[in-house]
This record gives sequence, C-alpha cells and structure tokens, in this order.
Amino acid sequence: MPLCTPYEGTKTKLVLAFDVGTTYSGISYCILEPSQVPQVKGITKFPAQDLVHGPSKIPSVIYYDKDGAVRAIGAEALCDGMYEKAQEEAWIKVEWFKLQFCSSNVASPNISVNTFISPLPPEKSAVEVLADYYKYLLSCAREFIQESVPDGESLWKSVKANGIHFVLPHPNGWGELQQCQMRKAAIKAKLVKDRPSRYSRISFVTEGEASLHFALSNGLPLGSVSKTNLLDVKYKEISVRRCHLEGSMFVSRRLENLLHDRLRGSKFAEDVAHMAACFDKHTKLRFKQKEEPQYIKFGAARDNDEIHEIRFGQLKVTGDDIASCFEPAVNRIVNDIEEIIKDAPAHTVIKRVILVDGLATNDWLYHCYHSPASTDLTKISTRSSKAVADGAISFHLTHAVQARVVATTYGARVAISFNRFSTYHERKRHLVKFWPNGTPHLNAFSKILSKGTLLGATERRHESKQLVARLEDLTECTMELFRYDGELLEDELYEPPAQYAWMDEEENEGMYTHSLRLFLHRLKFI
Repeated sequence: MPLCTPYEGTKTKLVLAFDVGTTYSGISYCILEPSQVPQVKGITKFPAQDLVHGPSKIPSVIYYDKDGAVRAIGAEALCDGMYEKAQEEAWIKVEWFKLQFCSSNVASPNISVNTFISPLPPEKSAVEVLADYYKYLLSCAREFIQESVPDGESLWKSVKANGIHFVLPHPNGWGELQQCQMRKAAIKAKLVKDRPSRYSRISFVTEGEASLHFALSNGLPLGSVSKTNLLDVKYKEISVRRCHLEGSMFVSRRLENLLHDRLRGSKFAEDVAHMAACFDKHTKLRFKQKEEPQYIKFGAARDNDEIHEIRFGQLKVTGDDIASCFEPAVNRIVNDIEEIIKDAPAHTVIKRVILVDGLATNDWLYHCYHSPASTDLTKISTRSSKAVADGAISFHLTHAVQARVVATTYGARVAISFNRFSTYHERKRHLVKFWPNGTPHLNAFSKILSKGTLLGATERRHESKQLVARLEDLTECTMELFRYDGELLEDELYEPPAQYAWMDEEENEGMYTHSLRLFLHRLKFI
C-alpha cells in the first residue's frame, strides 16, 4: 500500500533493511522526516558495482585470509585478478553462507545442500560471517547516503545519534533460533549495542510477508485494493507459512550438473561453470517454452564443437532439458498454491495469487501454473531484485498483516500426578518420577499455543501454573518454554480436547527449549 501518511515523529530517523540473500543481497532505506510522507528507496551504488548484473544487487561473497580477516567482500570479490590473488595467498572463499542457518533436514531433490555450503575459516562461526557481511552492508548504506543525499554527512550523524532502526528479512521457515543468531550477528557488527534496551531497534520479517508489503506498494493491478483510505486495508494469514529450499540457484545447479554429464570428453568441459553463469544471467530469465531449443551464449564465434552442439560460442540445449531443471522448484510452488486454495477456511475466497521476486516472476513458472477461473495470477517484477528489502521497510512502517497463523506449538513442562487406575498412565509406569514426599508423577507437555492457531499481532495467550519451591529460593528462578516443531503427540493424556501431551525421553523429538529467567526479589509475600 502506498505510504501516504506523513511521519508524526519529531526527530529525523533512518530505517534500513538488509536483505541477505543466498547469492545476492540488497539494501533499502527510508529517511523519516517530521511531517513528510516516507519514501522507500534503494541503495544503488556500492564498491565495484560495474562487475555485477543489476544496479541493486550485492554478491553475498567474502574472501578471508588464514587469520580470519576479511580481504574482499561483495562485488569486490569478483574483481579481475581476485581469484588468482586468493589462490596465491591461500584465502578462503565463503559464499552461500545463508545456508549455514538452514535446518539440516531441509533438502532439494537430486542435490545435496552440503555441496553449496563453503567451509568456513578456522575459528569462524556462521554468525561471525553474517556479522562481517552486515558490517559491510552498513558501510555501503553509510557511504551511499553520505554521498547521494543532500547534506548527507550531517544527516548520517543525526540519524545515528537518534538510533537507526534495522529490519532484517529471513526465509518463511526460519524461527526464533535463526532470529537469535541474526540478532547476535547484528550486535557483533555493531548495528546496535548489546543492551536489551537497544534490541527493539531490530525487527524481523519473513520474506513472504515482506513480499506482500512490496506488492501492495508496487504494481498491483487497479481494483486489487480499495482506492480510498488504503492505509486501513489489513490482512491476515489463513495457513501456516511454507518454506522450501528451491530457489533460483538450484535451477542453475541442476543445469550445471546436466552439462557436466553432457560435455564429458568435450574440449569445453572446463567451461561448464561459466556456461551455467551465462544461463543464470540470460537463458534462464527468458525461458518460457519447452518445445523450442534454448541457446546458452558463453564464448566467441570460433568456439565450435559439432558433436556436442556448440556453434559460434553457443551451446544448444533442448527445452525439455531446461524444463527438467525447473521442474522440482515449479512443482513445489504450484503444489503449495493449489493446496492453500483447496484448504482455505470456510467462506474464504482467494481471488488473487501474487508472484513476487526472483524465480517467482519466471515466465516458465507463470506458464506452468493454471489458476482456477475464480483466481487471478499476478507477477510483480518492478525492481524485483529489491522486492524483499523494499517490502521490509513497508512492513515496518505500515504493518498491514494484523493476524498470523502460528507455525509451531508452544507449551511448558508440567508434572501430572500418577493415576494407577488410568490405562494411559499405566503405559508410562516405567517413566514415573517421585516428589521428595514419595508422591509419583509423570512429566507432560502442557500446550499454551497450538500450531495452526490464528493469533493477532498484539494478542497474548496466558496460562497459569503452580511452582512448588522453598521461600528462600524464590528470589530468582528459571522456567523453560518449549517449542514443538513435530506433529503433535498423539498419545494424549486425556480424551480430546486435550490440553496435555506426554513429554519424556522417548517422545521429545522436535522439542526446543527457551529459558526464561525470572527475578523475583521484589515480590512481597503475604
């Protein structure tokens, strides 16, 4: 939705969004000036920009020396002679480091995720690598604003003193664990100081929700939203958000694997990586018909190999082969869309499917999806390389999504008195524990918030429990909040609707713990 309400604050402030992508990253910013309507803009100039395809793309690449110091980063890592220098100096190239934060059980058909993950320098963690990259993005933003905005240097000093707000997008499938790692990286990069009072200057948003906000501000057809009072248009999720490791890079990697097999024995076999890069920049973007052959231009007119269908520096590839590289990703996306439409809540009509950013705007994907007659399909490609970063800023300013579907189950450990007359309890007799007074009990998981629940943005859920402790121990205590990412335990304590599920050493796979430290020294005992 257009940002049409003037900023009501009294101090000039800056909002920065750092969209760290697997292969490329982007930065957007918004200067909030009193009584002025905010405008979302992009950082379009950075070191060695001429080496990158697109004015708003920053390669997610870092070279480290043997001591773990950054030697080249971003587009500078692609400079002529950089590869040779890195080989001579034994530098370590780190790319696709975003995958370091993905769950180990996430996979892509026929491709191991581990083949994408670069080894990190010794004594260097993924959080520290992300921190180095955040630090670089901040320097790019600072230099651009100081040089491109009127009176930029004094403006930067002013907004830095007032506190810059950072919005950090992440994949739909990431949760509290990855957000915690991103926050640690932001602190290490000195985006904010390591004080709880400053943590509020960091916001997180899923890439899906950021894309929605981008679509609302850029390119939705007339009639998609009301023309009047646009800022009052609100949205809510209707299903648990989904996330698949099936981005554009996997399409290119499948093509590269295909060419390795096909060109085995050819004098151009060593050029496969370059061919894949050329495919990534050109052929992949315009592919839309598998009935026609495609051509990957990688060399000069003198480069020929009739046996392997290379003529005048161009490799001929059948449309079916190209389509096979897209197939796993396209199938995942199309199936998800169809399932969401099919499983939509009663009386909910989905009128529009919006494809935003990167692979989603590919012509072949658009061709493969046959939307129902009642559903329109829309591609949003305006400045698509910056869609997530721009949308993250809009998210911070408008918060159009008012309710979200909880993606995991939250609860607490409780103790249930053992009932020897219950068949459920008897099956767990071997797990019985005893209180100091000899009373038997079983550990259970008490659900506070269940997966699939629609929760308002400001809504809270409360659950009361009893804590048994000595008075002298009540100055401080630690409680555990559990997050359960698996399918909810079927072996329930009571007949449905059950509030409790079993929790023991045999059935806690998928459980993750969050510790809450409570300081109670100011409590008054009655």
